[in-house]
Amino acid sequence: MKIKSIHIDGFGKWVDQDFTITANPQVIFGNNEAGKTTLAVFIRSVLFGFANAKGKNRYQQYKPRHSAAYGGSLLVEVDGQEYRIHRGAGKGGGKVTVTDQAGHRFGAGKLAELLGNVNQELYQAVFGFSQADLAAVDDLRQEEVQHHLQQLGAVGSNEWGQFVTQLLKKGDELFKPRGRKPVLNQHLKEY
Repeated sequence: MKIKSIHIDGFGKWVDQDFTITANPQVIFGNNEAGKTTLAVFIRSVLFGFANAKGKNRYQQYKPRHSAAYGGSLLVEVDGQEYRIHRGAGKGGGKVTVTDQAGHRFGAGKLAELLGNVNQELYQAVFGFSQADLAAVDDLRQEEVQHHLQQLGAVGSNEWGQFVTQLLKKGDELFKPRGRKPVLNQHLKEY
């Protein structure tokens, strides 16, 4: 999915604002309080839903202060076809509609189909990182960086990681170089 343009009806400081995405990847930069984070949160919110007003989430809502409608849309391209994803105020993260080039309207199911296996966590890790996220990479060990890179774009990578962990655990039950209880260690001792 490639985002081609953004229209914000009302979201935080942005009211009736349009953005065109020309680069791939697109870098969003500007002065402090320019609205960079608000724009990034808007994109994520259109794709995965607005924060609700409960608990800690109430501070993550970006309802406009003035009478502008809450929400907006993304024009995206998927497999050569363009779709407009619109999300507005409503229950359960807001009301979402997806409109194709022919004007056919779809609901949240079509959005899920367009997103495929990308959930909010994967989106944030791969496509929505910030300068602070990049600085955190400096603190990672080589194995952690390798683990994160292996997960990029790999369907079911969490399950793969769990499977590898299980295999290593079972291997440790059979043999450890300095162990006494694993089965192979006992047989080697007998031998």
